[in-house]
Amino acid sequence: MKEHYNYSLEMILKCVVVAMLLSVNSIANAQTLVIPPSPGDLSSVTHLKQSDDYIVEIKKSGDTAYTTCFVYKSENYASNVWGSEHRPQKAASFTNFSFSGTSVDVRITTKFLAHSVTVRPLNYKIIPTKNANVFTFTLTKPQKISVEINDRFNPLFILADVPDVPNTKATYYYGPGVHKVGMHKQINSNESVYIAGGAVVEGTFLIPDKA
Repeated sequence: MKEHYNYSLEMILKCVVVAMLLSVNSIANAQTLVIPPSPGDLSSVTHLKQSDDYIVEIKKSGDTAYTTCFVYKSENYASNVWGSEHRPQKAASFTNFSFSGTSVDVRITTKFLAHSVTVRPLNYKIIPTKNANVFTFTLTKPQKISVEINDRFNPLFILADVPDVPNTKATYYYGPGVHKVGMHKQINSNESVYIAGGAVVEGTFLIPDKA
């Protein structure tokens, strides 16, 4: 994930980057489902914790047993440049996994009373089955969706990707767990960064703009 800013001709890559699989090499194995491990203790990470709103479980379609995914919750503390305007969302929860060669069943349990559910983008036409506070649906291919239960103010983002091959030879390899890289960590030419599933990287990367 990269955001470009016009500050001294440098590109600033803002983190916190959580549990993202960034390599472009995909795994071709049939019927693969990869669920990243827990990042461990998040108490040292500002505005991030394990979600107390949602439980997400995944299984390959046809299997009987679900596996629980770690669900993060990020508090909404950001404002506009004048420090006043906030979006109405107080927080957002999110989780990620990857799969290929199969469809997957997703089971979401809310820890609050659930009345309705909407899955966006609407053109994906995903309509979950509801049983009290439990919602289930199937993904036939990797997709990134927003699950909005009751309203849009406490969304659950599900980030499903194609499995990749970890770049263990990256200059900076961040495995599962919490990593604090500090502010303005410079990434030079011919250097690379790989952030594995289950890794939380907090800080800022600077990449000189050579253009």
